Amino acid sequence: MSSQLDGASLTNAGKYNMISLLCISIIVLNWFMNIGLFRVFYSVPMIIHVILFYFSNRTFHRMEYQKSNVMKLVNYAVYVSFLLFHILLPDTMGTAGSDRVFFGLITDTELIDTASVAAILLFGVNFILLLVQIVYNWRIGRKLRTELYKKAGLL
Repeated sequence: MSSQLDGASLTNAGKYNMISLLCISIIVLNWFMNIGLFRVFYSVPMIIHVILFYFSNRTFHRMEYQKSNVMKLVNYAVYVSFLLFHILLPDTMGTAGSDRVFFGLITDTELIDTASVAAILLFGVNFILLLVQIVYNWRIGRKLRTELYKKAGLL
């Protein structure tokens, strides 16, 4: 338990916390540059998705000595799929022919259709990986709490 609280572990967790905040900043910039009816109507589920992403990664990186290599790969895939889903998600201003994607820079309909399919697939991947990471965090957290309670003589 003490290795979880050492300075290097907290510094490493802080570094990954900043990476999560950077990802969220990129997403917010994309939202503002690509704002349209879709993002207005579905802003609450998108905000919940961002909150789950942030707290899942924050919890994962605080358990420094409990991470397996597979879960590290899952975490990196969470970062990539989260960014790509939000960046490739097309939006419209509400009029026909005003669809756009990738910070509002791409307006070609064929590319937008491809980006739509990719975004939907990436959302599914990200959702599943986030669930895997949350369950992993919960299991390890429960194990750490049990060890802590046993050391304290409460169990």
